Amino acid sequence: MKDRVTFLDYVMGGCQIKVSVAIDFTGSNGDMKDPACLHYMPNRDHNNDYTEAINAVVSILESYCHEKQFPVYGFGASLKELKEISHCFAMNGNIYAPECNGVQGVLDAYYSTLQKAHLGFGGTRFDKILEYVNQHAEVMSQEIN
Repeated sequence: MKDRVTFLDYVMGGCQIKVSVAIDFTGSNGDMKDPACLHYMPNRDHNNDYTEAINAVVSILESYCHEKQFPVYGFGASLKELKEISHCFAMNGNIYAPECNGVQGVLDAYYSTLQKAHLGFGGTRFDKILEYVNQHAEVMSQEIN
């Protein structure tokens, strides 16, 4: 007979996880002025598909992340300070310390990015985010060991 180990077994055994968040700012989301756009947000009192997803997913994962610090990245947008489309940017503005505190910190970074983002066209590329997060995870793993 073979024991079947579950995610909960790891958590109960003291395993800590680190959660990274990446948000798609490509033009495939639609025109931000159009109510059908996934990023449409006439004001902070209005939820859109992204704020709903952030609230739902990050609030659950927050329970398993002891520090409650989430690196938050965006991709597929040109920002007002950058003239070209970026496929990996820290939504808090600091690529060296991209962490945001809890669900509200992630939402605040999202709201701030919405004010300066121009949705990009040319395809959805999240390979840069994956490469960056993977490198960061390798560095963290070496620090732990």
